[in-house]
Amino acid sequence: MDYIHGLMEGKMSPKLILISSFIIFSNVSYIKYGYATSTLPASGQVDWQITDTAIGEAPIIYSDQSGLKFGISASSSHLIHIDVTDNAHKISSGSWKIGDYTLPLVPEPDEAGHFGADVPAAETKAFVHNFTAAASSTIQLSDGTTPHISLAGSSVAIDSFNKYVDTHGVLLPLPFAQPHISTTEPPTEDIAAPMTSSASAASPLSSNSKQTDDNHSGPSSFWMVVIAVALAFAGVKIFQAISRYKRERQEREIQIAEARRIETERQKAIDADNARTDHALQLCIGEIKAKENILAMKWRQNIYQDDYGTLITKKWEPEIPAFLNSRIMPLLQQHNLSDKWEIIRPEVITEINRVASKTVPAIIPTEPVTSGPEIFSPTMSPYDYEEHCAILLRQIGWNARATVASGDQGADVIADKDGKKIVLQCKLYSNPVGNDAVQQAFSAMSYYDCTHSAVVSNAGFTTSARQLASKNGVTLLNHDQLQDYARDVEIEDGDRYGT
Repeated sequence: MDYIHGLMEGKMSPKLILISSFIIFSNVSYIKYGYATSTLPASGQVDWQITDTAIGEAPIIYSDQSGLKFGISASSSHLIHIDVTDNAHKISSGSWKIGDYTLPLVPEPDEAGHFGADVPAAETKAFVHNFTAAASSTIQLSDGTTPHISLAGSSVAIDSFNKYVDTHGVLLPLPFAQPHISTTEPPTEDIAAPMTSSASAASPLSSNSKQTDDNHSGPSSFWMVVIAVALAFAGVKIFQAISRYKRERQEREIQIAEARRIETERQKAIDADNARTDHALQLCIGEIKAKENILAMKWRQNIYQDDYGTLITKKWEPEIPAFLNSRIMPLLQQHNLSDKWEIIRPEVITEINRVASKTVPAIIPTEPVTSGPEIFSPTMSPYDYEEHCAILLRQIGWNARATVASGDQGADVIADKDGKKIVLQCKLYSNPVGNDAVQQAFSAMSYYDCTHSAVVSNAGFTTSARQLASKNGVTLLNHDQLQDYARDVEIEDGDRYGT
């Protein structure tokens, strides 16, 4: 099989192909012309036959005699292989003597009672001649017995074998193995005499005419060999070219399929990464949207115009990293999307500025502002800040007034509407407001019989102030939230602001 695979893969040299083709041609000639043709015995006995087989496969010549089963078939390494199965004798070895040719029988290592032998290529002619010329043969067994094996019908079986091979195009195995030296020399006598059958003996041709025919057939046979070798060589080359083309095409198809698979996987990875980036951006935009009121308030508190009308956002800019660190980065970490921050960072900052600045005050304060409660300014006086808070409440229909500067019992602004009464502590600070303002607002609510109390500031509140306000029910606000707070008080929902 390695030889056949070598031919298919195109790995065998042309020289070896030529030599193999010559050996095939020569040894097939041994089978076709090396046996002694004869008619059936007068008794009509036939002890050797060939098996029926599938088209394209060589048949097997077989016989069953004296407790032994014989099978003659094509060998994978020689032209002829012999199988002998021992049915009646318990033997370890033996030999088959056919005329003056002896074939050793070697036991199969894995099958008890089963023996086999390959006829070397160099001895094929001798074996076929003796097998078809002799009337009987002898098996010499290791137990000392010598059963006689009839060869009746052997030449007919060989002839049938050859006809089947010719008519069905069976390719016989190639005798490419090194032929080993047999202990039995092939017969040296003229083969033509034993091969003469009763029919050929009656032929009118004389020995001189036969010699003449043989001399003429020599060149013809030589050119037949040359043509056969040339055709075999051409066929092998064509077969190799076809096999190589198929192999290369298959390799190209595999490469193309692999490239497509890699590209598909790469595109899937890109799509998945883009989806994560988009998800991270949408989370950030959603959080900015949720805090847009606070961002807008911070924007209004921290922008102003200089004397030339230029919008100054220097105080607003620190609010952006504060918002990012407190809201955006924890959100991305929670969803395992921190690696996307650098990609979406410009868009997130742009969105923060857009949302914070979309509600631009009708009048942007200029700095410095020295007086006037109508418009908030971080530099306005504390009294103007109290009046500014009262103005915000009056704008939405509340009766609101700022108390006197001293003796107000913790009330800076008192407002009432529809039976609801609010007291405010107003703190214009640059730092977070502490507990004192919360305590003052709580005391003032009781002192002035108010229903609600709140601390309003432009700055934030300390943690302790938030805790105390939560316990006492005081609301903590920025002045930009004051009008919404008052509206909610009207519908008894002021507590939604918490602390």
